[in-house]
Amino acid sequence: KSKACTEASEKNNCTAAVLTGPAFEKFVDDDFAALRATMVKSGML
Repeated sequence: KSKACTEASEKNNCTAAVLTGPAFEKFVDDDFAALRATMVKSGML
């Protein structure tokens, strides 16, 4: 990690998370569903 990345992570209270396999697929599916719902609600879709 770069110094800037490390500082930004600390400043924003972020932690690294590695997802693979089914856990990653679920994360992507859930995230896209939330994005789609927001787009529908705002009239974009």
